[in-house]
Amino acid sequence: MLNNHPSDRKSTRLNSSHGSISYAVFCLKKKTDYIEKAYDGKIECLLKRGNYNEVIRVVEEFERKFPSSELLEKVKRMKDEAKSRVQTELRTGR
Repeated sequence: MLNNHPSDRKSTRLNSSHGSISYAVFCLKKKTDYIEKAYDGKIECLLKRGNYNEVIRVVEEFERKFPSSELLEKVKRMKDEAKSRVQTELRTGR
């Protein structure tokens, strides 16, 4: 006697979509990496221009959006440098 119904249709459906889900996760990760690097470049540029308050604001935004980023320590150091420069400017009256 032949069984006309596949025994595990749900499993077959999940396995067939696994590749597209993996690709979607890959694309999302790639996009996230690109955005993180764009933030990093923007922060470096602002720091070089001496726009220290904007550096602090952008780094705080970065920290909220990407709390587990590999770039987090680097941008935090730039934020610390910007805060130090703001304090120096306040002391010297510039």
